[in-house]
This record gives sequence, structure tokens and C-alpha cells, in this order.
Amino acid sequence: MIKTKILFVLPNLNIGGGGSTVVSNIISNLDKDKFEIIVVLIEKKTKQFTLPSYVKLYELNSTGLIKASLSLYRLILLIRPNLVFSNSSHINILMIFFKLLNRRFKLIIRESTIISIFLNLKFSLKNKFILILIKYFYNFSDKIICQSLDMKDDLVNNLNINVNKIVIIPNIVLKPIIINKENNDNYIQILSVTRLEKYKGIYRLIDIFEGIQDVNFKLIIIGEGSEKSNFIDYIKARKLDQKITILPFNNSVQKYYNSSDLMVSASFIDGMPNSIIESCSHGCPTIAFNCIGGTKEIIIEGVNGFLIENGNIEAFQNSVRSFYKHRLNRSLVSSETYKKFSAENIMFKLNNLIKNMQLDE
Repeated sequence: MIKTKILFVLPNLNIGGGGSTVVSNIISNLDKDKFEIIVVLIEKKTKQFTLPSYVKLYELNSTGLIKASLSLYRLILLIRPNLVFSNSSHINILMIFFKLLNRRFKLIIRESTIISIFLNLKFSLKNKFILILIKYFYNFSDKIICQSLDMKDDLVNNLNINVNKIVIIPNIVLKPIIINKENNDNYIQILSVTRLEKYKGIYRLIDIFEGIQDVNFKLIIIGEGSEKSNFIDYIKARKLDQKITILPFNNSVQKYYNSSDLMVSASFIDGMPNSIIESCSHGCPTIAFNCIGGTKEIIIEGVNGFLIENGNIEAFQNSVRSFYKHRLNRSLVSSETYKKFSAENIMFKLNNLIKNMQLDE
């Protein structure tokens, strides 16, 4: 049997990155009897996910995509893949350019956020230029994977991408190892797994909990980001440093999903937040603002969490208070989330996409 040669071109596989988690899960669930799987990592090696032994790995160890571009193109000519999969806007654009030079491979690109809004959060000539390139180049890809309806609508309505190029495939979650947890009626452990950046709503998250003095809580925030130092100062200024703990991203975040009573998200914008999918699949429900993005496609109201009108701090606080008194069924939270985002469900959609692309050749 001749295997389909599929090449993944990624910036990295760093632990803590949502995109890295998703692609690592996809790679691990591809049928090794049908696919020859090759991964190219652009950036210098850091702490990263471990790939299956049958995956061929190339590490360019570059300090930037431009510096790696010639080596990457030569490698593609050497590998001669049937299908290339890329996973970030900068690499997506470069891979489309390579495809125009060498039309021997099909190209799937994956977009992971509401890109026109995300790049405009910090306006710069560089981000403006990237949006222009996306608007021009993305239509030359074969297929574009989006994780949510908002992501698709953004590409179609704001960047004029051909709707027929786009397929919605949510993030994949592996079957969780769940440890039974008994509720403590006098205490609640709350978790947030997020980048420490302004667009993630980290400051309004603290504003929320500053106003919940009638609930005995401990908030654990797992994340890194450019706002970390300012964020710590913000917490201390509100005298919440005894109730709030900040931890770095690590590969044992699952134990916090299992030990926490509740997950919270105060983001202004999210693509398809993997941390919420993972948390709910472990039985830890989520309270989140109904922001732009895929959060509303994960949370089933009153089943695995609660959506709050975006920006309504008081409603968020009241929801936490209500949850403190009336917890959700963790088994139901887990089962309802997992059946939607399971490897079987998501890989079925992805395999069908690949199969139909091959039929079009």
C-alpha cells in the first residue's frame, strides 16, 4: 500500500501553546498505515511535545521564518510531499508562495484566531501588511481549516476569502483521565489557563474576583505572557495575592483540571480555546464571557458551563456565586464535551477532508 506523504510545517511544538496541542493531537491520531508523517519545526528547540516514534522530524533551529525559508523550500523539494499542512499565518503565507512555485502538493492551512481583529489589536505596519498578504494569498490554498463559525465569517466577510475554500473542524481533545473529585461546600478552587496578555481579559478577570469577597475561593492562573510582571503588580495592589496563584505553563495541567471545581475565561477574543475544551472534558465546567470566537460553540448552557454577556462583570460575579452553591454534574460535563470534540469525531472530519482532496487530483 502506497502511503500518502503528509508534511506538517510548524513554528514549534512548545508545551503550553494551544496550536501546538491541537496539531500534536492530530499527528498522534493519523493512521500511520495510511500516512507517512513528516514534521518540520522552524524555531530553535524548546520544551516541546513528544511525537510518536514513527514520525520523521526535521528541526531547522532558526531564529526566524525568513532566515529558514530557503532551507525549508529545499527540504520540501527533497521530501516531495503529497499534502502540506501549516498552522500559523506567517507560515501559511510562505507555504502558499511555495505552492505557487511548485504545484506538486496540495496545501491545507489552519487559522487559529479571528485574524483580522487579532492583528488589529496592536496596530502596526507589519500587521497591516500581513492582513494584505492574507487577503491576497489565502485564496491560493487548497483548503482552510477554521475552528469556529466566527473565524469563518471573519475570513469571508472581512478578508474576502472564498467560502468554498473553508471547512470548519474544531479542535481535538484526547480522552481524559478523570479522577473523581468530591465537592467542598465551604471552598472552591477556580482555574484559568490563559496567555498573560491584555486581549485575554486578564485584568478584568481580577476585577471580577476583587468583587467576590463573600465566596471562599482560590484562583490558580496557569500561563505566561508579556503582561506577567504588570499583572502580578495589579493583583498585589488589590491585595489578592493570598488568593491568587500564578503558575507557568507545564505538561501537568491535567491535574489542575481534575482538582479544580471551576474554569473561568474573561477573554475579549478567542479562536477555539483549547483550555476550555480540555477543562470541560475533564469534568471541570467553565464560566466565560460570550466573546467573539468559538467559546459559545463549546459551552452548553447549564450543562458544561455558563456564558455571560460580554463585559457584564456583575453577571459574571453572580454566576460564580450561584455555582458556589449549586455545582454541575462533573460526569455530564465531561461526557457532553468529549463526545463533540473526541479524536474519533474530529479525525473523521479531517480524514474525509484529506480523502476528498485526493479525489480532486
